[in-house]
Amino acid sequence: MFVTFYSYKGGVGRTFCLANVAVRLSAWGYRVLCVDWDLYSPGLHSYFAPWLPEPPALGLVDVISTATKSPIEWQKPLLHLDIPEAGKLSLLPAGHVDKGYVTRLRAISWPQLFDQYDLGWRLETLRDEMNLDYDFVLVDCHSGITEAGDICTAQLPDVLMLCLNPNRQNLDGALDVVHRSMSLRDESRYDKSQLLVVPIISRPDARDEHARADEWRQRTAETYADQYRAWTPKNVTPLDVLNTTTVPHLPEWSFGEEIVQNEYLTNIAALLAHELAEADRLVSDRDDYVAAARERGSQPRHRRLSHNVFVLGTSLAAEDLRRRLVAFGLPVAHPEALSTAQHFAVVLDDGTPREAVRAVTEKVRATPDTPRLLFAITEKHSDLDEPLNTWHAFLDADKDIDGEIARTIAGAVAGAINDSEDGRGLAGQILARIGEELLGLGRVAEARDHADRAGKLAKRWLVELASLTGQIAYHEHDLEESDRLLHEVVLRASQSTQARLAQLTLGRIAMHRGAFDDAYTRFDQVLAGEEDGTLRLAALRAKADAAEVTGRYQEALDCLTEAATLSEGTDDAAVLALTLGRMHADRANLADAEPWLREAVESAKLPEDDHFTALRRLGDVADQRGHLETAAEHLDAALTYAVDRLDADRVVDAVADYLDVLRRLGRTGDIDFALRRAHAALTDGCPEKVRLLGVEADLRLRSHQFDRAKAAYTEARTLYQLREDRFGEVCALIGLARAEEPDGTTDHRLREARRLVAGLRGAEADWVRRQLDDLRGW
Repeated sequence: MFVTFYSYKGGVGRTFCLANVAVRLSAWGYRVLCVDWDLYSPGLHSYFAPWLPEPPALGLVDVISTATKSPIEWQKPLLHLDIPEAGKLSLLPAGHVDKGYVTRLRAISWPQLFDQYDLGWRLETLRDEMNLDYDFVLVDCHSGITEAGDICTAQLPDVLMLCLNPNRQNLDGALDVVHRSMSLRDESRYDKSQLLVVPIISRPDARDEHARADEWRQRTAETYADQYRAWTPKNVTPLDVLNTTTVPHLPEWSFGEEIVQNEYLTNIAALLAHELAEADRLVSDRDDYVAAARERGSQPRHRRLSHNVFVLGTSLAAEDLRRRLVAFGLPVAHPEALSTAQHFAVVLDDGTPREAVRAVTEKVRATPDTPRLLFAITEKHSDLDEPLNTWHAFLDADKDIDGEIARTIAGAVAGAINDSEDGRGLAGQILARIGEELLGLGRVAEARDHADRAGKLAKRWLVELASLTGQIAYHEHDLEESDRLLHEVVLRASQSTQARLAQLTLGRIAMHRGAFDDAYTRFDQVLAGEEDGTLRLAALRAKADAAEVTGRYQEALDCLTEAATLSEGTDDAAVLALTLGRMHADRANLADAEPWLREAVESAKLPEDDHFTALRRLGDVADQRGHLETAAEHLDAALTYAVDRLDADRVVDAVADYLDVLRRLGRTGDIDFALRRAHAALTDGCPEKVRLLGVEADLRLRSHQFDRAKAAYTEARTLYQLREDRFGEVCALIGLARAEEPDGTTDHRLREARRLVAGLRGAEADWVRRQLDDLRGW
């Protein structure tokens, strides 16, 4: 439960109240986290100074200011306190209050963090993570109205504790904040339950029992009657509850920061322990109500350890595994936080300290009742000095393809997360993110399996799951379902990464439907302020496709050029270079096309299927620029590539281009050698064989080698006859007629062709008839 302690004016004992309630709850056995969000006048740590293991070195200011592209690392600055007779609680301080604190605070631009870096969604994630680790998160909020105040009073809390002095400016000012907070929650894009408000009169003089004190308590109860009505039973009045939660001011509390014993502070803690339920019992039988709160705290509850996974290892492989697990949403323990982890992954290599491995195995043996998953990532079993039967070993770890090990570990841990509502939600998020990665690898069926598992576990709406399901529907060509799901993602989580991914896919759906203006708008929405390289790259490429289809070629080139710059050093760079080279070549920008195509050809990361295309287009560009020797070099490489892979279709394409360039260069010997290579790469029965004979025959005809042309056309005709391809046979006869024309023996070929073409219909028949018309003797 998130509880914010707020006061409209300072000096009302807000922090004092929070610290004392925290100690009560902790003493009863509840897991308590105190968060100092009073960034402008931090002081919560002072109440716990005697028990701090060390002064705060980092704090909320530091992790918020760096939360631009990654989750908020709120665990990093945590301080864990062990208070005698009060149990353990945790503190997230505001920060190290040194000379540079104000500078660091002023450097935070709240509007920029929300608008450009999606801080709202990151705070929702932070809230979920804290709720998993703690029973109560008590937030100390700065007084008045500040840029960050809405976070504490509207977005984060389940309960808003209003600390009030009995005067009009406190009552009215705090009530305005309550109304503002409720309005913001109603308008929020995130699912929010009703905000519950608990007014507390704080610091009235304990000796002041005259009529004015009664009057102000009555006025407070009446002012906040609607807020009380939301959680109090009908048989108690707001004044009854207010009288049990009014925190007096005693003179001895004026000196220093005190943790004190006081029944009213205990009442407030008990009220929170009961989640504001059964307030009538607090009024009628206070001792029994407090005892029940103590009992609830001591009862065993299914508690999750602070982190799910500890990754042991110092290698790049270990760091990559940590990064991947965090990206899936798994809480990963910091290297020094071994004791907080439930599951372990050990990356064994020469740099892994064997004493650290032994520490893990000893911890596992010492806690046999704790359900744990243990993973060893190694090249051979013998690397594990102290093997346990329960270890899951991944061998040949250096051969991990596309993060398969990380996905396996994350999926197993998700299945082992506790069965609470929050636990199921976290497991659903993890599985959905794994599915998203699988979908990106083209493994649609596996992504669907993860989506189904996530849906069964979560049992509630998750933006990650809705996004994944919508993307799968798009890949399965169910555009209507994809459109419906992704529109819901945009509507309900508009500032999330998933919403921008949804906009990208909605733009692609709009392209399928021919709504290009809508597609442009959506692609531009993704690009506006988007700094995630992968998503921005995808949006630029999609917008370039839309621009090319609609004839906006310069815009397409601009998008692809930016994408190429963005992708430098990545696997996408070579494909983008090829795309840019192709588009420049199509627009006859030959000087611009050549360097891009050359970059693609020279890249080791260009996919094999694209390498042939790049070589062939580069040869074509060189040919058009009059660089025939260079063109021959590239086309020879394209032919070699196709021959080596026995790709018959590409062999014919390459040799056709290559032979034409060699003919113009007059390299007769190279022509014969190229043809021998091409024929050797094709089997006699393959369909491309006859196409190669046609290429050879046409070349011989243009070179006035009529006898060799006739031989090739004759062989081609025979193959066409065997295939009963009448159109092909007519083409071969026309070729034979042209080859025999110098001898004046074309008439019988033309008669045969005319007889065959009489049975043909359509565009092909019209074309061969025109060819026949051009021949002498028809």
